[in-house]
Amino acid sequence: MKQRKSSALLAGIIGNAIETYDLSIYPFFTVYLAKAFFPDQSSFVSLLEIFGIFLFGYLARPLGSLIFGYIGDIYGRKKALISSSLLMMVATGIIGILPTYQSIGYFAALLLLIFRAIQGLSFGGEYTGSVIYLVEHASKHRRNTFGSIAAMGSNLGIFLSSITCLLITLNFSEQQIMQGLWRIPFLLSLLFSLICFGLRSFIYEPKDFDELLSKKSIDRRSILELIKHQKTELALIIVLTWFGVITTYLLFVYLVPYLVHTLHYQTSTALTLNALSIGVLVSIIPLAGFIADKVGRNIIIPTCIVSLAILIIPYLYFISTTHYRIIIFLQLAITVPAAFYFATVPVFLVELIQVSVRCRTVSLGYNIAAAIFGGTTPLIALSLVEKTNLPFMPGIYLIICAIITFIMLRKSKSHLTIST
Repeated sequence: MKQRKSSALLAGIIGNAIETYDLSIYPFFTVYLAKAFFPDQSSFVSLLEIFGIFLFGYLARPLGSLIFGYIGDIYGRKKALISSSLLMMVATGIIGILPTYQSIGYFAALLLLIFRAIQGLSFGGEYTGSVIYLVEHASKHRRNTFGSIAAMGSNLGIFLSSITCLLITLNFSEQQIMQGLWRIPFLLSLLFSLICFGLRSFIYEPKDFDELLSKKSIDRRSILELIKHQKTELALIIVLTWFGVITTYLLFVYLVPYLVHTLHYQTSTALTLNALSIGVLVSIIPLAGFIADKVGRNIIIPTCIVSLAILIIPYLYFISTTHYRIIIFLQLAITVPAAFYFATVPVFLVELIQVSVRCRTVSLGYNIAAAIFGGTTPLIALSLVEKTNLPFMPGIYLIICAIITFIMLRKSKSHLTIST
């Protein structure tokens, strides 16, 4: 049993980290991708176009959730995780060898859009699949600890991609990067993905799902039937995910292009600031999961929502007006409530849904929110700042979301006590 849990944890950390690494290279290198695929546009327009492709990848995620959620519920969690990682490996590797605008014109951007969509398709079943897999391997009183491992792995992937991109910008000139070195992080993913595939080949199905298989209790209801009978749970999953993805992109993804494009920071400086905050985030998340197992989520989740809503305006305002050391302090301060939110909410979402339909329902709700709100957040944030010249305007968006999320939680208060 200990061996099963150890292999599950290892596969959860490394597998999820690698897939998120693949997905998050793109936003960190948007400045270079914009020049490679849309060089004849103004810098702002090309950045919007490259973020438009970023959004399209998110729009593919609900379809991925249906495909891999179905595989996970009908054929097994292991098969879903292995197949999603293989698809991600192929898509990311191909992005690394795509011809640019200079070679084939706008057809290059079309190819980028297609393989970015395939990345999104793959990730549609990855993150929620990893959380579900880990939570189902945990004992009742350690679910937040195990589930936080998936959140830690996901953010570790963002950290690794940030470090990789940082090392490239520190060691090579912009001209060298534009001549082809921007491809390196994408091509490295091929090696990382092979490691992921090897690890996942040796994992075991969770006990609860094994029991469903042995009793032939697999639930084959259509997704429309599942939606009809779980409207409240799906709405809660969507709203809580909405707040989480906006927080992620405002704090740990949007920051880099904002500092570079709007505040004219060096790319290496922006990536350094981002890597520091994500490193702290990764280290806090497992501690947050452990604490949640001790004290429960009924206080932690609402407190995180309120804290982030209070801190976001000062954070966005001061990063545009102060020295980078102050930015580091602000980034680290706001990282703490974000870490507790990321550690506890995914486990809560898993426990809302019964085992037999968990992969389909949780993945669908999570990825609908991610598609609508995650992919649009960088576009909304950049546009708000560009049009108003007020650096804190994206924070208003987060506050509105926080109010709606808090109201939904209050109306569904009884759910917070599930299996805590």
